[in-house]
Amino acid sequence: MAVRITAMREIERLTEQGVLEACTDDAKLLLFNHTLGDSYSTNADLEFYAMSALSKMLGSTYREQCLDRFIEMMDYEPYLIKVGMLYRIKEDDKNDAKIKFIFEKGKNDSHYWVRHVSSIGLEK
Repeated sequence: MAVRITAMREIERLTEQGVLEACTDDAKLLLFNHTLGDSYSTNADLEFYAMSALSKMLGSTYREQCLDRFIEMMDYEPYLIKVGMLYRIKEDDKNDAKIKFIFEKGKNDSHYWVRHVSSIGLEK
């Protein structure tokens, strides 16, 4: 499991640095699908890094799939994943209907920190 977590952290780092955009379309698809698959992991660390990598892929052609996964995460994931996601997307386009929906879901969450971060994210 440690190798998978390390690999996901590396994908996250490469995505953040824009290296993903230099890859071929096939390589991008492979990395995206790997990241999306790991976002369903039962290992909290692997799932967290996958969520973080997906948040850095919002500027790519996979934006809609990333947002769809985030909407799903707002229903089923622990509060740490939700809070991390909300912090990472709070600077995104607030006019995007899916972003608004994610923050609205967060405002109605049962966990205080999720509600708090959602309200802060909607203010900015």
